[in-house]
Amino acid sequence: MVRCYELWVDNDPDFSSPEVLENVSTTSFQPSFLPDENYSWRVRAWDWAGNASGFSPTRTLLIDTVAPPAPPKVDVSPDTGVDDPPQRVVTKENT
Repeated sequence: MVRCYELWVDNDPDFSSPEVLENVSTTSFQPSFLPDENYSWRVRAWDWAGNASGFSPTRTLLIDTVAPPAPPKVDVSPDTGVDDPPQRVVTKENT
């Protein structure tokens, strides 16, 4: 039975200076303190007897909290060169 998970997160894929090195008791983790950047992460499990599994394969993630730029404005004026016939609205009064 798993006691905890050892989570490593680093901006270097060799994990030489981890930004996160924590034991967590759940299978999810949401860092709120990492700046926008590419990161590598790996995890291993520890049991109650103190035995560690091997590390998971290294995965990558990108933290990007900057919103993309607004899309350009589109000209929707009647003078766009598109010939659309006028639309007739049918109401109770003009039928």
